[in-house]
Amino acid sequence: MTYLRFLWFQCRILFSRSNGRGESRLRHTLLAVVLVPVTLVRHTAWILRLRFGPTRTMPPDTPPLGVVLLSYKRPANVEWLVRSYLRCSFVGKVIVSNNHPEIDLERLAPSLADPRVELIRQPEPTKQGVRFPLALERAGDLGYFLSPDDDCFLYPHQIERLYRHLLAAPEVPHGISGEVRQPVKDMTHYPFAIGVRGEREVDHLTELYLFSREHVLTTLEIYRQLGWHEASRVGNGEDIALSFSGPGRPRIHRYGRRLRCNSAWAEGIATWSSHQNFFAERVMIHAKLRKLRPRPAAA
Repeated sequence: MTYLRFLWFQCRILFSRSNGRGESRLRHTLLAVVLVPVTLVRHTAWILRLRFGPTRTMPPDTPPLGVVLLSYKRPANVEWLVRSYLRCSFVGKVIVSNNHPEIDLERLAPSLADPRVELIRQPEPTKQGVRFPLALERAGDLGYFLSPDDDCFLYPHQIERLYRHLLAAPEVPHGISGEVRQPVKDMTHYPFAIGVRGEREVDHLTELYLFSREHVLTTLEIYRQLGWHEASRVGNGEDIALSFSGPGRPRIHRYGRRLRCNSAWAEGIATWSSHQNFFAERVMIHAKLRKLRPRPAAA
């Protein structure tokens, strides 16, 4: 039943308000006729590959990878997100933080019973800044980590490909998308291009983060410099702090065909839509970190 719950969530969310769009009858008709079948095919294919596809392996001397997954408003995704990482033999531990105590994740996600998975039942709702203390405190002596947003789906072979990029250049964090500073006509516009992809450096990573223990330690020091003394209350900018944790800019990579949750831009679910002054706050955080940790322009 977990796959039916997952598919129902992906289809239902199509009909929510998204990116400020209205709820016209014509739009609902187009969604039902076009996007619902596409959603069912694409997400079912992902599920089938996770259930019946091969386990990904790496050489025996490869350092194990720790995964930190935060569950917020998409609990239906957790089972299949966890399964995708458990399909990788080089994943040493998956830490799942249930940030909504009223949700019974163990009932929704049977894969949490796997010995490689640790479920943390937060006593009260927390924000995404907690991902780095969790990596430091709950992963033992693991030195490398991956932390995805709970709307970002990867196939196991994509996880392996991205981890190889981190191991090849561990001095900076890595990811799949980011933000790059751009000129703007006036101060009402966000001065960063968002959703940037490809093989390149970026100013800020978004969506998914690969990093080392050293990056975690530096990021937590940046927290202190910014006056963020309670990581569980940091609801914006933890990705910017991580992006300034290396000696250079973070890097993003091509990773193959993209699959993302349909709620990525849904109002009331996506972080940007539920955090007041989200983009203005990011501009301020970036400006502070440019002074604290100067670095050259993006390549």
